[in-house]
This record gives sequence, structure tokens and C-alpha cells, in this order.
Amino acid sequence: MITVLYLSSAVQKFSDLELMTLLKKARENNTHVNVTGMLLYHDGNFLQVLEGDEADVRPLFEKIGQDPSHKTVIKLIERPLTERQFGEWSMAFRTIDDLPVEQLAGYSDFLNNPFSVQVAEHPSAAYQFLMAFRESAR
Repeated sequence: MITVLYLSSAVQKFSDLELMTLLKKARENNTHVNVTGMLLYHDGNFLQVLEGDEADVRPLFEKIGQDPSHKTVIKLIERPLTERQFGEWSMAFRTIDDLPVEQLAGYSDFLNNPFSVQVAEHPSAAYQFLMAFRESAR
């Protein structure tokens, strides 16, 4: 198994309805290929971790990279995985645009700066942020 963490920027900001449609489709597709993970959305940017068999995760990530609704896709981390970190979720999701982030477990000012800057400079911080978010969502 592998895990892939990536950042992407949408060509246009997603509405709540568009996000829910995306989530439904992602959950259906990911359940079919046994891929789990988490997707966070903030101000037109996505931060996502995918995990599963390499033969399933790599093609999915390539498909995401070719999706015309993204103008930028940056792979931050790809590494072997011995145990799923998001195994309980086909794809957890949360929009964090209106969330008081100071109340999240493991809060940092990570979200107060543009994703593209924060994540590109500190990819492991992005993964740690997702893990803290996972714990607060339980």
C-alpha cells in the first residue's frame, strides 16, 4: 500500500452543491477500488490524502491531475504505507471555510496563509494537519 498527499487549486471556487456532488462521486469511486483518505477544502484549494494499493492509488492520482477543474496539482508526499490512517472512511470530507480553526485539535496558523505557500514549504506539516483533523472529527 501507499499514501499520496497532494494539494490542488480549483479553476473556480466550488459551491456547496458542487462540493457535495464531488464528494458523492469520490466516495462511490473510491469504495469501488478500496481507496480511503480525507479531502479538505478551503477557499478554492483542496488538500487530500489517498491511501490504498499502489495499483489503485496511482491511476486515481493521475486522473485527478488530468481533471480540468484543477489548475494546479502538487504531489507533496508519496510513501509506502503499512497501515491505513483513514481506513474507516471511503473519503472523509470537510469544508473548512467557515470553521473556527482555533478550535481544532492541533491548531496551527497553517490555514491562515495560502495553501500553496504553506504546503509547498512544509509537506509534512500538511500531513500532520490532516492527522490532527482526523482526530478532531472522531
